Amino acid sequence: NVDAIALLVGLGRDDSRFALNIDDWVEIVDDEDTLELEAGQLMRIKAVDYVNSTVTLTTAVNQTSDAFDTDSNPNKPQLLRRWDYTEMDPTEKGATTLANDGGLEIIENHWLTLEDGIQVLFHRDIDQQSDKDADDQPPYYHTGDYWLIPARAATGKIEWPQHKEEHEALPPHGVVHHYAPLAYVTFDAQGNAHSFIGLRRYINQIWKQVPN
Repeated sequence: NVDAIALLVGLGRDDSRFALNIDDWVEIVDDEDTLELEAGQLMRIKAVDYVNSTVTLTTAVNQTSDAFDTDSNPNKPQLLRRWDYTEMDPTEKGATTLANDGGLEIIENHWLTLEDGIQVLFHRDIDQQSDKDADDQPPYYHTGDYWLIPARAATGKIEWPQHKEEHEALPPHGVVHHYAPLAYVTFDAQGNAHSFIGLRRYINQIWKQVPN
């Protein structure tokens, strides 16, 4: 195991549901990880110092110091994201298990318990199901894939599309990134910028055009 101490701006809301606690699994991410759809480092909370707003983190048992991003700029903003899962008793129905890196292991075609009786089931992609050769290929999941599960306190139920009285398998709700061109640049044979055409849209500030 490798230990590290993280200094936080704040420890979040001070209650049992949202506060950081010992043995919670957290992920350290930055803006580059988010834009490049890369997963951050998973670590387990070993100790919490509420006075100095620090947490002591430790890696999974089989991880070494190579698990840290040594090329990362320590001065750039980083986010400590808490994940709400724990390793369950394997004898329980729908029990979840942890992978070698500390992440929650996905077992397809097997109901996994989240909390309060809510379970999820992961299917193979529809294209893979129709391809006989795809049975030997592992499923592909993108970092950042998520599903929204609306739960209603009034009815005590969740709202999820159904087909023939069976819960429907849906693709991820995101993440969807949108892109826009900022400029058109041409280069010469030596790789030097030759011309630049800006493509950004500007909004005229009409209040500056009003005469005094």
